[in-house]
Amino acid sequence: MSRQEIETEIGKLNAENAAVLLKSTAVGTVGALVGLYLAYQQKKSNWGKFGYFVAGGAIARLPLTFLYADKVSQNLVKIDQLQKQLDTL
Repeated sequence: MSRQEIETEIGKLNAENAAVLLKSTAVGTVGALVGLYLAYQQKKSNWGKFGYFVAGGAIARLPLTFLYADKVSQNLVKIDQLQKQLDTL
């Protein structure tokens, strides 16, 4: 592989990881807002609202974390291998 091909591949893998992070963040944000909405509906205290906000975000993000964890980890390993190849060129 040439230097250009390696750099392009690293860029693609980083873009895939960024897309996964964006999805996870979006779903987590929606979950946090739903948690906050539920806390207001149930007339929770400020700490209760904070707890629902945190729990809603965490619970919503959890399935995506399990779903994409293997893919992100494989991408990071590939990036590391490609970076080592790039360093030897």
